[in-house]
Amino acid sequence: MPASAPPPSDGDAPPPAPAAGADRSASAPPGDDNTVFQKISGDAAALARENAALKAELAQLRAAATAVQSDAVTFRALADNLPYGVSIWRAHGTQAADLELRYVNPRASLEWGEEIGRKVGETLASALPEALEARGPYSLPGMWLRVARSGTPEMIDPLPTGPPDQPHGWLRAHAVPAGPDTVAMVFDNVSRHIRAERQLRALNNELEHRVRERTARLDDLNQELEAFSYTVSHDLRAPLRAVIGFAEALDEDFGETLPAEARHYIAHIREGAGNMRARINGLLTLSRLTRHELLVETVPISERVEKVLARICPEGRQVRLDAEPGLEVRADPRLVDLLIENLLSNALKFTRTRELAILRFGRGVSRGRRAFFLRDNGVGFDSAHAERMFKPFQRLHTSGQFPGTGIGLATVQRIAHSHGGRAWAEGQPDAGATLWFTL
Repeated sequence: MPASAPPPSDGDAPPPAPAAGADRSASAPPGDDNTVFQKISGDAAALARENAALKAELAQLRAAATAVQSDAVTFRALADNLPYGVSIWRAHGTQAADLELRYVNPRASLEWGEEIGRKVGETLASALPEALEARGPYSLPGMWLRVARSGTPEMIDPLPTGPPDQPHGWLRAHAVPAGPDTVAMVFDNVSRHIRAERQLRALNNELEHRVRERTARLDDLNQELEAFSYTVSHDLRAPLRAVIGFAEALDEDFGETLPAEARHYIAHIREGAGNMRARINGLLTLSRLTRHELLVETVPISERVEKVLARICPEGRQVRLDAEPGLEVRADPRLVDLLIENLLSNALKFTRTRELAILRFGRGVSRGRRAFFLRDNGVGFDSAHAERMFKPFQRLHTSGQFPGTGIGLATVQRIAHSHGGRAWAEGQPDAGATLWFTL
């Protein structure tokens, strides 16, 4: 077996250099390799995170852009379908003629002509030159330029279209800021409203003229009524007193010598004259109510009912009054007393066939207003004829059954009307009656 080669000595040649392209890292120390690898890995991770963040931001921007586009479509559709005219203008200088039309909706095109919709991007001088002709307070371009520069809204209401002295219509024009150097005009055609207001004003003027004419006629009628009242109170009552006086004298001086039939005639004369005097007095009272100036104050009406009943109740009558305590009303106290007296007199008259007259005074509600009532247990009436009760001399019972002048409830109605109220009645035959009134 051949002998092994001896190891090289220190004097031998150095080992050959590594071949070209060989991995130099294989000859590097192990610690340096790890540092380089870690640095590269960290940079890659940071780039990956930045890339992810950029992708997320890009997605947000795309979503925002989509939302903006969607909102733009929505607002464009809204503006296109508004029942008001809308136009947007942008200022490019100091002259209103240089305003640039940025948008106009179909409603504005109806006012300015359909061709205005094809002039977006043009100046006011080109798109709507007639607007520059308006002067003073009716100059829309001047208002648009001011709002575009100042950002302060303005309005012209109403804005005449056509010659200001003879307009063929009116607009309500608003100019509002819509961005830097940009103004939006929103207007509504109010011609129909203006014409309606003018017609209403003309009707009101005509109505006022008619009211003045009727007031003058009413004044004349009141003067005639005063003259009639004077005539009744003096010219008619004086001869009536003479008739009554001579009938009484004839009865006193010759009554014993006159035949029974003659005395019967004298009694009828005295009775008829007395009824006529009562009716005349009732008419005078009714006529004075229209000329009485109301002196309104708070009236304790419950107390007044009790006091008036104590004053007019015939001696010996059995009457029980149940009055709701503490009731008050704003009215003329003198007229309230007269109203109560007529109501109580009416109730006493139609309960005289009852052994015990039961009266109740209280309050209720009618048509949203406080109302007062007086209820009795008298003979009642047919409710189908209730309206007749409040007209002068309209009676539901004969004077032989229940004497009276037929003026009392008419007086109640007149007093209620003078206070802005009304009077009405409810009842059934032989079941009592309830008389209501509002003041």
